[in-house]
Amino acid sequence: MGLDVDTTVTARSGHTTASVTYRELDYQYDRVRLRIAGPGASLAVPLARINCSDCPSAGPSLLGGGSPLTVRDLDGDGEPEVILDTYTGGAHCCSVSLIFRRAGARYVRSVAFWGNPGYRLADLGRDGRAELVTSDDAFGYLFTSWASSGEPLLVFGYSRGKLTDVTRRFPEQIRADADRYWHAAQEQLRARGGEPRGLLAAWAADMANLDRWDEAQATLAKLAAAGKLGDNEQLDTAAGAASVKGLIAHLEHEGYLAAGA
Repeated sequence: MGLDVDTTVTARSGHTTASVTYRELDYQYDRVRLRIAGPGASLAVPLARINCSDCPSAGPSLLGGGSPLTVRDLDGDGEPEVILDTYTGGAHCCSVSLIFRRAGARYVRSVAFWGNPGYRLADLGRDGRAELVTSDDAFGYLFTSWASSGEPLLVFGYSRGKLTDVTRRFPEQIRADADRYWHAAQEQLRARGGEPRGLLAAWAADMANLDRWDEAQATLAKLAAAGKLGDNEQLDTAAGAASVKGLIAHLEHEGYLAAGA
């Protein structure tokens, strides 16, 4: 529960300063206003509530006690971007980032919807440019409950207002993610009534990003033939060979596999 008073948070990088002012009461935010001042450019706007039919509110995200504002050069052009992180509320939803970049004497906005996973900034390429590291929210509830779901690694690069999927540039991180899901799935496979399908789906997506889909598909087929991919949570979802077929369709739809792979 917050106080019904205005709060201002400020962040700086070089000659660029950003501040967000808001009023929060009982986890509801209003009067949200962003100000950015940089060399030869400025912005001062109220922020409209982010449209989300399942989410009751939107305001600066203060989850974990961190700042909702980041000022950082994301694309190495010497001009810092401003990121305002918001959380809309709702079950497993939704982290949303508003990313502002300088365009002449103005700042223009792009929107990144992260869903439940959120993101973190990390210079994975060790080139001075930060990647936005997250996981694929499209795998939540795939064949299973949320608690049993897995979400494969996603990495985005930012340039001139656009986010680009650059996950495949980081095989070391993909392998680590695949190993994590594989070991978690093995625990479920050994457990009585365990539910490995969601974890294996994330593992298979990582394997596809490593160009090792054939290996993953063969493993999944063996598990299905051995009766290891059952609907143990009794959610009336695809099981056995049908779950493998459904996973292939999902991977194709999400771009992990080419159609007909």
